[in-house]
Amino acid sequence: MNILKKYQDGIALKPSIYLFFPSKQKTLLTNGQQSFVLSNIPQEVVQALKQMVVGTQLNTLACLLPGDRLEKVISLLDSKGVVRPLYTNEFKETPFEKQVEFFSDFVDDPNAAQQKLSKQSVCIIGCGGGGNIAVQHLVAAGIKNFILLDDDTVNITNFNRQFCFSQTDLGTPKVEALRNYILARNSDTKIHTRKIRINSIEDLYTGLKDLEKPDFILCCADTPPITIGSWIVQYCIQENVPCMFSGVGVYHGIVGPLLTHKSHMEKFLQHNKELEKGLDDNSSTVVSSSISYLNTLIATLMISDVIKFLSSISQPLSLNATLQYNPNKGNLVKIAEW
Repeated sequence: MNILKKYQDGIALKPSIYLFFPSKQKTLLTNGQQSFVLSNIPQEVVQALKQMVVGTQLNTLACLLPGDRLEKVISLLDSKGVVRPLYTNEFKETPFEKQVEFFSDFVDDPNAAQQKLSKQSVCIIGCGGGGNIAVQHLVAAGIKNFILLDDDTVNITNFNRQFCFSQTDLGTPKVEALRNYILARNSDTKIHTRKIRINSIEDLYTGLKDLEKPDFILCCADTPPITIGSWIVQYCIQENVPCMFSGVGVYHGIVGPLLTHKSHMEKFLQHNKELEKGLDDNSSTVVSSSISYLNTLIATLMISDVIKFLSSISQPLSLNATLQYNPNKGNLVKIAEW
């Protein structure tokens, strides 16, 4: 592909890229993690880079860089991943304007990424701590189709970490309280709620009965431990639906795995089956303590990967992998692959 054709609508530095001139001999392009240094470049190239900060057309740059110089400069910048095609943000003056600009750092057509998000249907199983954070981020990101499954009601003890609920929601089914929260954020959202406890794969089929099959299933439930993950994976294998899991303890949290294909799901299911053999009546008790920041950190890391996957902007960190986050050390470590 001719590089000039790729940028025929114009060219700009990616939003993450900053342009610096540390000395007369050096020009620096950096996103804070990686740097690209140009040494002793002609002044006309410097001027071209300055125009790319705000975005410019190729014919404007051609006046500065005649002949094949323009193609060489753009090819170099493109190979280093510091430029993007100029585009018109179709979501100007909407809640998603800044997000589309963020997407433009990863894909050539950020509008398409946002449009893809708006068409996804997400089923959230468990509308407590993780489910609350998931809903907050997903509705803000532009998801317009939700299925909410949970059998619990809003309790005053939820308020330290479940931020979608208010005093007026006390005693209300969590699925209905979350439905109200979503509609208050975006009235143009389709939401199905089922007050149901998942105690078998049959319960999951019952909860989704007569509904269009979701595009993605997000497990934010922690009871019954391990086995609920097995039921969800079995459903996803049978129905060919991607899924993701997370969990929060006292000293760490688990992010993933995000599973998209049958072979990886079967490996994770087999692992769960082995763990289930060691369960007894005492091991079915979930952690009773919670702190808002750990709950929010884990759920946000989970949703980061969900948005990456659903928008196709980049590969999720937890794809076919389980990650462990330690808040005291501030690190995220891969502990298993499936």
